[in-house]
Amino acid sequence: MENLSLYLVILACLHVFGFILSIQALFSVRTPQGTIGWIISLNALPAIAVPAYLVFGRSKFKGFIFARQLEDAEMTGLIESLEEKAQPFFGIEGNLATETAGRIQALEHLAKMPVLRGNQVELLIDGEATFASIFEGIEKASEYVLIQFFIIYNDELGNELKRRLCQKAAEGVRVYCLFDEVGSHGLPAS
Repeated sequence: MENLSLYLVILACLHVFGFILSIQALFSVRTPQGTIGWIISLNALPAIAVPAYLVFGRSKFKGFIFARQLEDAEMTGLIESLEEKAQPFFGIEGNLATETAGRIQALEHLAKMPVLRGNQVELLIDGEATFASIFEGIEKASEYVLIQFFIIYNDELGNELKRRLCQKAAEGVRVYCLFDEVGSHGLPAS
């Protein structure tokens, strides 16, 4: 009888811990499917799911988070420095660094991706502008080209993409092209 009560206490603790971890999973798992899977398993089978979640489910990006916090502090310092330098020339009122930090946080929250230095954004309004930008990027590449498509067709545009990538590879630029084999099923082996 004593073993049974010990077993029930352990099981109750696992259920409570599973519930707590399911709340953490709700806020930290990256995909909706993963979140639902962890929540169901942590509450239905806590004896199996709790150890599995502690090993496989928790974020392994603590180093990334720390590096990101340093990057944010550096960016805030850079923004504040630029604000101080710009105020005499433009008469900027208020705290530009705080406003910019708020906008960056809102953008990251909406996009669910971090904003990092060294990137730029270009508004591409149609396929013509998009491929002109892609081809320009390929032409400018000096070390490597990373390109990813769901579908590449064996048509004029697909062949132009292949020609440009092959040309860059012949110039010694590393070319990495990732495409979906099912979506691009019409591509010949060549």
